[in-house]
Amino acid sequence: MLKNLNISNYALIANLDISFNKGFSVITGETGAGKSIILGALGLVLGQRADTKTIRQGEQKCIIEAEFDISRYNLQAFFDENDLDYSDLCTIRREISVNGKSRSFVNDTPITLNALKQLGNRLLDIHSQHENLLIGNDDFQRQIIDSIAQNAVIFNSYLKSFKEYQEAKKHLDNLIKQAEQEKADQDYVEFQLNQLAEAKLKSGEDIEIENEINMLSHAEELKELLTESSLCLNGEQATIDLLRNTEQNLSKAIKYLPSASELLDRIKSVGIELKDIAAEIDSTNLNVDYDPQRLEQLEERYDLLNTLMAKHHVDTVEQLLEIQHQLEHRLGQITSYDQQIAEAQAEYEKCEKTTENEAAKLSKSRFAIKESTEQHITERLQQLGIKHAQFSIEMTKTEHLTPTGKDQIHFLFAANKNQHLQDVAEVASGGELARLMLCIKSMVANSVDMPTILFDEIDTGVSGDIADRMGQIMLEMSEGRQVISITHLPQIASKGKTHYKVYKADNADSTETQIKQLTPDERIMEIATMLSGNQITQSAINNAKELLKK
Repeated sequence: MLKNLNISNYALIANLDISFNKGFSVITGETGAGKSIILGALGLVLGQRADTKTIRQGEQKCIIEAEFDISRYNLQAFFDENDLDYSDLCTIRREISVNGKSRSFVNDTPITLNALKQLGNRLLDIHSQHENLLIGNDDFQRQIIDSIAQNAVIFNSYLKSFKEYQEAKKHLDNLIKQAEQEKADQDYVEFQLNQLAEAKLKSGEDIEIENEINMLSHAEELKELLTESSLCLNGEQATIDLLRNTEQNLSKAIKYLPSASELLDRIKSVGIELKDIAAEIDSTNLNVDYDPQRLEQLEERYDLLNTLMAKHHVDTVEQLLEIQHQLEHRLGQITSYDQQIAEAQAEYEKCEKTTENEAAKLSKSRFAIKESTEQHITERLQQLGIKHAQFSIEMTKTEHLTPTGKDQIHFLFAANKNQHLQDVAEVASGGELARLMLCIKSMVANSVDMPTILFDEIDTGVSGDIADRMGQIMLEMSEGRQVISITHLPQIASKGKTHYKVYKADNADSTETQIKQLTPDERIMEIATMLSGNQITQSAINNAKELLKK
């Protein structure tokens, strides 16, 4: 419940501090006194967007602080999720500066505006005149029915199944789409793969072929060079013969020059190496032979490799082999889509069946309270002066699963005898909507643990005995929660256990909005003023006393 509200430098408010009590409280005041200003400030601490124009003229910052008793609201998990310090007494502070900066705090810990709004929705339900129009909204009507049915566990279970169903459907649709796209390219992929497979590519063969083509193209020149090299080593005055002579001379020199043995060993080593080189040259020379048929075959193969590399925009056979591997993998995927789709279809059908079952449970929970809700609201409306009121909840099935189940819910209403039930938004007047919304709110309040409810002049369009009955309903609602009503009607004001008055006070240089809790005598005079205007009569005073006795 709301325990305290402190407002500084907001609109016409310089400084305002007011404590609130449990049960039913009423706020009254002349039009323009500033009730909407207080309501706007309260909205800011609940997460509404800020406007720097609301900062009191001449000030740099406005601060709104509210204290709530949240011991009954089961909010520990919310505080943990948002790294906030939990306390049964929760203080929310909102600071707005003229430079446009806005800061929010919960128990002195900064909080985002979005998180603050989530918290605010669980602390205070502000119901204003324009909210009556929500009653014509299908989603709002569905939420009302779910609140009365107290089916949060069933609804959450459905949402979980519906999410899995959506994911399964999305996966299946994506597979079908991918399969269609890939299968359209299957012939082309197979053609490319067959072309590469038929080529029977071997790693590194492009380099080997290039080298062999180069050798065969210059075979005659190469043989001449190898023959001449061989003659240099083994012909007349050949290098090997010269080395042999050198070796013989050094062998003779050793007996006169022992150190020549080292030179002799080196000459022998060189001789062995040159003989090996000479043999290799001769062997190579024997294998070098111009073969036009072989050259033609190699050139054809080389042309094929170059054509394939150019087609696939690569430079080596290794890269062609990698492309071949990729094409094989892609073709494997294409041919496996049928199996993937079959598996995805089975999973989708399984999820659909589960979600359909959960939707049936949800529908059952809603239908279970249909008759009692219709009866309760109809009786309440009749108590509030709509003598021949009829109220019905139309529930029809949707063809497909939706995020809220398979139920379409419509509130139907008729205010007069022999009048056909029609969509509530199309036939209900402003006063009828206000009474209908009050009936709905009272029923919801009895079904769930609602937070503080603040009614902002929802009594527009009613008066007299009907206003008295509306006040009685609000009083009944306050038995299990805090209810605050901003009202212009004395019948409702008289039902409050605590009465606050909003008024304007003039000082030397400005006008300020103030609020105070009225004493019993002040309540009598305030309600008498509401009954007769500024010219308070004894009759109005007596009438006010009578109202307060009820």
